[in-house]
Amino acid sequence: MDGSGDTTGVTKYEAENATVAGQAKAQSDSWASGGKNVGYIGNGSANTLTFGNVSATAAGRYTVVVHYANNDRAGSGNYNTNVESRTAQLSVNGGTPATLTFRNTYSWNDYWPLPTTVTLNPGANTLKFSNASSWAPDIDHVEVAPVNG
Repeated sequence: MDGSGDTTGVTKYEAENATVAGQAKAQSDSWASGGKNVGYIGNGSANTLTFGNVSATAAGRYTVVVHYANNDRAGSGNYNTNVESRTAQLSVNGGTPATLTFRNTYSWNDYWPLPTTVTLNPGANTLKFSNASSWAPDIDHVEVAPVNG
């Protein structure tokens, strides 16, 4: 065994190729997998990122791994870095959104994975990230794979 893991059935979707609305925009970042990420998601209901045409071979549960950066800080302090988590609402196919919490990655150029499980329909699906009341993290890409078992 080489320890590399099995990536069969995993599909990667770059955020810069998704649909942005409002203030959300693709921005250059040499540390992002495609050289860009999408920032300025949230802090208003119009600022969204939507991955359209997320393909599912069959109806069922899928793991979505969101690769994100968050270096949000609150105030200042001599001994405390005052790191904050950010949240985003994930809506699948226009359904009721689920709130995801994204820990601080300590850099806007350091991407961490956050997995969640969703139910997809066969064929094309949409994954919409939003946050009406505060900023969401910068998103590099998502990976989608069926849950086996």
